[in-house]
Order: sequence, then C-alpha cells, then structure tokens
Amino acid sequence: MAVNHPQGKNMLGTFYQPEAVWLDLRVLNTLPQREWRAGLGEVLKYAILAEPAFLNYLESEAVNVLNRKLPFWKSSKALFAI
Repeated sequence: MAVNHPQGKNMLGTFYQPEAVWLDLRVLNTLPQREWRAGLGEVLKYAILAEPAFLNYLESEAVNVLNRKLPFWKSSKALFAI
C-alpha cells in the first residue's frame, strides 16, 4: 500500500516481499519485439550491477537472446516458482 505525498507519488507506504512468485517464461514470446528489447535493457542493467556471471552469459548468447532462441522456452517445464 502506498500514499501520495506533495513531494511525490507513492512516497509513503509499506511493501512486503511475496512468499513465492510464479512465472511462465513462455508468455515472454507474446511480447512485440520493441517491448522485448526494452525488457532486455532492464535485464542487462541487473546483470551489470549484480551478476557478472549472468552478464557473461548474456554476452556469449547475445544473438540467441535477442532472437528469443533459448531452449528452456520450448520445454513444458517453463513454469517456475521462485
């Protein structure tokens, strides 16, 4: 829950981490290419700031990532709980 304040939107409030998050990576294949690339910008930012090994993976698989050719999306096990 958040409350707007004269200094900014949603400045006051609380946030609770969820106990679990379900995600189906196959849904990403429904995104238009422009949205896919915008999302990759966020992924790249995360990799640069927090995960050097993930950044190396993205660099080595850049063409496949840009073209959505990743093997785990074709699997029936593409549904995850984190």
